[in-house]
Amino acid sequence: DVRAQFGQLRWLVISSTAATAILAFALVFVLSRTLTSPINRLARSIQEIAAGNYQTRVEIQRQDELGLLATSFNQMAAQLAEAETMQQQQLASIVHELARPLTSMSVAAEVLLDDVEAGAALQCDLLAGVAEEVARLQRLVSMTERKLQRARQKLAAASAAADAETAALLAQAITRLEQRLAAARHDLGGLQ
Repeated sequence: DVRAQFGQLRWLVISSTAATAILAFALVFVLSRTLTSPINRLARSIQEIAAGNYQTRVEIQRQDELGLLATSFNQMAAQLAEAETMQQQQLASIVHELARPLTSMSVAAEVLLDDVEAGAALQCDLLAGVAEEVARLQRLVSMTERKLQRARQKLAAASAAADAETAALLAQAITRLEQRLAAARHDLGGLQ
């Protein structure tokens, strides 16, 4: 009778230990998916931004470090999209500004070529106009080079600041997730 009870007790301990282990593994699996899923979405979005898709946003609705990281990422993506729009507008403006002097020089060249016998005064006027337009183009190119240099400096500074902030937030999120996972493992270990 004691042996039968001891056998039943042993079977109960073994089955409850096995059930606890299965439950622990299932809980760790669900918990790890809950924690890694937002990180994977963020990683995919980072790859999209790196590929030049500045309209990418991360949809993570959390109130922890991952939520803060997602918010910072979305702000960075919006700033990059705005910078790209501004760059396109500046390029359109530059193209427009370059068109006028090129048109003037083209017309002057046509007149000089078509009217070979044009008077010296007309030739001098046309060549003076071409010289003015060349000077205008040189100023535009110089101004554009300065703007591009300032834009590169701003972009480098913003990129370094964003990289540092993102790295700090990501490190905080990873530390917090590791702590949660360790606590879950500890809690599950206590169930056995």
